[in-house]
Amino acid sequence: GFMLSLAAIAWLAFTSQPYPVPAFTSDKLNHFIAFTELAVIIRLGWPALHLAIPFLTLLSFGLAIELGQAMVSYRHFSMADLGADVAGIVVGFCLFPIIRYIQENPATSKH
Repeated sequence: GFMLSLAAIAWLAFTSQPYPVPAFTSDKLNHFIAFTELAVIIRLGWPALHLAIPFLTLLSFGLAIELGQAMVSYRHFSMADLGADVAGIVVGFCLFPIIRYIQENPATSKH
């Protein structure tokens, strides 16, 4: 799931074609949601890793996207996009314990 998500997000970041999936009109919201999803998935897949490792991995991915976008004529580098990525990572990390609790306590999550 994580590698597939990385590939899909990278493709969306570099395509010059209209998005084949629903997207928000705010590019920052797209970044935020994409990196929230990546943060949750990386924590679910590797929960024992020190937080610095997945954080730096996702931050590096976001920076690589922005640097790559600076090299194509139809995209541009944006620190605001990188900021939205970081915000998504932080929110994803905060959601992880809640998701983990629900997974481990299915009886308490059903009313």
